[in-house]
Amino acid sequence: MDNIKSVKKAKESEFGVKIPKSTYYSLLKIDTPDFELLLKEPTMMRSSYSNNKYIDTVIFRADEADKMIEEIKYFINR
Repeated sequence: MDNIKSVKKAKESEFGVKIPKSTYYSLLKIDTPDFELLLKEPTMMRSSYSNNKYIDTVIFRADEADKMIEEIKYFINR
């Protein structure tokens, strides 16, 4: 939580558009993303296939989106 710089509504993904290597897209590319987290500093993402990389953005969907965003904004602004 301390590494989150900001959270905003994610842009809808466009078919065929390449995702930057520094972005972790945590859903299927056919789903519509809800949010984009921007990190203060790049962090190592470890995958199950040993493809480790540094990321600075996370794009994802959330079940209880409003509650989650409130909590993230609370930690950012404290």
